[in-house]
Amino acid sequence: MGKGFFPLDEQLGLDGAGLTPRGQEALVRLATWMSFEHACELLKDLLGIEVSATSSRRYTYQTGQAALAVQQAEEERIREDLPEPAQGALRQAISADGAFVPLVGGEWAEVKTLVLAEIVQHEEG
Repeated sequence: MGKGFFPLDEQLGLDGAGLTPRGQEALVRLATWMSFEHACELLKDLLGIEVSATSSRRYTYQTGQAALAVQQAEEERIREDLPEPAQGALRQAISADGAFVPLVGGEWAEVKTLVLAEIVQHEEG
């Protein structure tokens, strides 16, 4: 007897490996935490779903590629929608320092200071 197409597969969202979308999600989440082989074993133990390590790898890579495409599209949208940043100073100076100061009760705490300055040239130079 050959392999055939069961009409209910499409309605249930099953692919050729017999995984529901929820089963696929569980497999991919497991495979991101552990090896593909261990993810298959745990999926079988927890949900009774048997999948090969090859399928686990394929599903995980496909999901990763889809997530990357979504991130890249969002990055492109942000780059197109955001205005150009304001031009900063041509020259800047940064100075940071820290000192211990006494507190009430005899304890000491570190205080940090930061100075940001724009360097400009006056008529005197």
